[in-house]
Amino acid sequence: MHMSLAGAQFAGRPKTTINRMDSYITFTRFRGGRFQVLPASCRRMHRFVQTSEEDPEAGGALIGRYISGTGDVVVDEITVPLPSDEQTRKTFHRTQASHQQKIEMAWMDSGHTQTYLGEWHTHPEAVPVPSELDRLNWTEKLSRDRFGESLFFLIIGTERIRAWEGRPGSGIRELSGKEQSALLQ
Repeated sequence: MHMSLAGAQFAGRPKTTINRMDSYITFTRFRGGRFQVLPASCRRMHRFVQTSEEDPEAGGALIGRYISGTGDVVVDEITVPLPSDEQTRKTFHRTQASHQQKIEMAWMDSGHTQTYLGEWHTHPEAVPVPSELDRLNWTEKLSRDRFGESLFFLIIGTERIRAWEGRPGSGIRELSGKEQSALLQ
């Protein structure tokens, strides 16, 4: 589902705008709990929004925590495009090794609480729609990658952020959400 930071509706679904990246975004997980992207990660992703015709697609890994005793998941940080990644206007391919090194460093530096949560990337459209290649890559990651109970996928459009949660055997479902004040952290 789309998320609106202002709570507006689009095609009967909540949506999120990206004009207030000082706030964090909370998505509702389909089996309960919240998937939350903290302000620092929102700001870093916002730097890569494709606002001009020359801007390439960008992306990286989501790194964060599963909150013990709840269904909540928090994105504490992200990786950003690195020189070894491949970027065009409509494609982004992240190299495994360089991003994996950052994921492993976060794991060690956090005392084994921060882990790989999924992927994010941009699209050069207002309300991002996952391509067939996006969906194929997500399905492949669910069968290949090592992760906790779920993988999360964010697409950052020029006006909206959309999120999906994937679980082996359960498929991939879009999440709904809303903006929260950064003061509530």
